[in-house]
Formats: sequence, structure tokens, C-alpha cells
Amino acid sequence: MTLKHMCFIFVWLLALPVGLQAQAARPNVLLILTDDHSVPHLGAYGNPDIKTPNLDAFAKTGMRFDRMYVSAPQCVPSRAAFMTGRSPVAIDMTRFSAPLPLDIKTWLEPLRASGYYTGVAGRSYHLDGGVLAPASQAIFDKYQLKTFARRLDYV
Repeated sequence: MTLKHMCFIFVWLLALPVGLQAQAARPNVLLILTDDHSVPHLGAYGNPDIKTPNLDAFAKTGMRFDRMYVSAPQCVPSRAAFMTGRSPVAIDMTRFSAPLPLDIKTWLEPLRASGYYTGVAGRSYHLDGGVLAPASQAIFDKYQLKTFARRLDYV
């Protein structure tokens, strides 16, 4: 362990009681993920022609990710990696229609356990397998493969 690491741990330990006292004023967390565009398609990143005032306001008052990249070229494996912090291959999320296995935890689950109201919303977040044909839906129901309604407060 380097001196730098020991100093960081020491400062963190000193700040711990302050952090515990501030627990009542926990921040709200809102993540907005969009598909099929990159930095040049938002006003917050300097495009003067595309008007994105609400996203620009979030970027100005919240946290902006200037060096973000996706872990997979498909949205479902990429979202699974984002939600779990793990490689899509390591968690068997390599197909567009695969449900996230119940034993693979997301970062939202500890937040929910600590009292946050958690949820996912949008066009279709796909981590429960997406829109299914009746035969596939029967299999998902039989083996309880759709798990997000049990993991989160809102789906």
C-alpha cells in the first residue's frame, strides 16, 4: 500500500462520521441513457444547432460524463454492464433478448435496500428480455425469468 493510498483511507475515515450525519440529506440520482447518438448531438457538449435545453440543464447542474463509452455494441448487453458494473460476457448478457439473471445484482438493489425509491422507465429497458412472443413469454413465466419487478420499486 502506497503512502497516497494510506492518506486517502485516513482522510476517508475522518470524513466518515460527517457522511453518516448527512445521510438524511441524500442526493437524488437520475440517470438518462439515450441510444444511437454521441457527444456531437447535444447542446451541452457544444453543438449550437441541436436544441436540448432540458438535457443541457441537467448537464449544467448535475454530473456530466465526458469520457464515457459503452461496453458492447448492442443496447441490452451494454445496459446490463452499466447496471451491474460487470462485463456483458461475464454475466451471460450477450444477446438482445436475454433476461438479466436474478443472481446478478444491479447497483440499484443496494440503493433500494438503503431506502431509495428505485426504478427504470422508458421505451423499453430490455433487461427482462424485451417484448416476447407468446411461446417465449410462457417460458419466461414458467421459470420466472422476468426479475426487475422484484428488484425495483418501479418498472
